[in-house]
Amino acid sequence: NTPQGIIETLQLSGTVWMLNVCFGDTTTGLYFMCWKIIQAPVNLISNTVFLTHYNKASEFKKNGESYRPLMLSTAKALIAFSGIGAIIIVAFAPSLFAFVFGEEWRASGEMARWLAPLFVLNFSVSPFSFTAILENVQNKALGLNIIDVILKMTALYAGYLMNSLNWAIGLYSLVSSVMYIITFVWYLHLARPKLATE
Repeated sequence: NTPQGIIETLQLSGTVWMLNVCFGDTTTGLYFMCWKIIQAPVNLISNTVFLTHYNKASEFKKNGESYRPLMLSTAKALIAFSGIGAIIIVAFAPSLFAFVFGEEWRASGEMARWLAPLFVLNFSVSPFSFTAILENVQNKALGLNIIDVILKMTALYAGYLMNSLNWAIGLYSLVSSVMYIITFVWYLHLARPKLATE
């Protein structure tokens, strides 16, 4: 699972590098602040869900049972919970960032609005990455991560060609969200009940 972890780490570095090249230091700083603030609770809660559900899913698999219902019920709860956060972000993020960090960080809150769907799906899907480990398909998961990184960098560059930061962040959020949906559908497919002949 180490190569996948490296790719995920490089993803943030690549985003920061691409933003710096295309839109400059100020924009990079605004994005990094936005990412750090919103990603903190995502990492904390998602990692906890990952650990607890990995153990539960392992037991289900060992007993020949499907852990797909566990994934679906948990995903629904995570989407509902993070959806409330996304509504708050869309409605108030610029004002909240300006109030807490100063007026110069208002633009970081504007970025958070564009990234709200991405954060919801990241929060709701990433805890189930254990599926690839349980089903021993880490190489395919790595391939999806590489595609995700390429699409994200392409989205940022497309926004640069259109001379629009909003387009860059919006496309970045869109392609990332689509990849999370594809990944979750794949996880559900992997976790489907196995036939006796399989």
